[in-house]
Amino acid sequence: MVHSPKHKAASKLSPFVIDKALKCSIGTVKTVRCLRQGDILIEVCSATQSCAVTKLNNLAGCPVTASPHRTLNTCKGIIRCKPLVHCQKEEVLADMKSQGVVNIDNISVKDSSGGRKNTDTFVVTLRLPTLPKRVIVLCGYMTVPVDPYIPNPLRCFKCQKFGHGNKACKGNETCATPPNHEALGQCWRQVVMVVCTRTSIGYALGQRVIVILANRWV
Repeated sequence: MVHSPKHKAASKLSPFVIDKALKCSIGTVKTVRCLRQGDILIEVCSATQSCAVTKLNNLAGCPVTASPHRTLNTCKGIIRCKPLVHCQKEEVLADMKSQGVVNIDNISVKDSSGGRKNTDTFVVTLRLPTLPKRVIVLCGYMTVPVDPYIPNPLRCFKCQKFGHGNKACKGNETCATPPNHEALGQCWRQVVMVVCTRTSIGYALGQRVIVILANRWV
């Protein structure tokens, strides 16, 4: 990723000028994209081009600095290995560093006492731009396959839509209480915690919501 000062942003240059400057400096790259904040995102074809980009300090007369992208150079996968539950994270990373593993996190769940307990499922971060169709990691004497990691969808808790967060939201503030969406400032529903007499299960906002609307259950 190429950064430049706001008063002389390289992204404001002609795309033809940027293309010629990049070809003269590092050669033909795979893709070039200008980001909203004015940075230029470059996908290179080889490690040689990657080294050349990091040394770039001038692009068509504009002072620039280059650095690797924070997330696009890594990918995440899922492994399931019960013996790792009792291992320290530092020990696992030290042993798997040579395989391109840069981070590993355990997926924990709630237990009966209200606390958290570790499971045999781990999220591993690999030093790869994309996860291959078939990849394995060695956990000591064990060979463990890596499955694709599918994160939870990004949800905006302002407009209650998916695909963006609160900071990038351009929609209206919306009440999350079904069935009708209303502005939070005018929402007069009262969300209460109740216990179902049939199942003795409590319901609250975020699970199944039972609300009072004009003295009626909806």
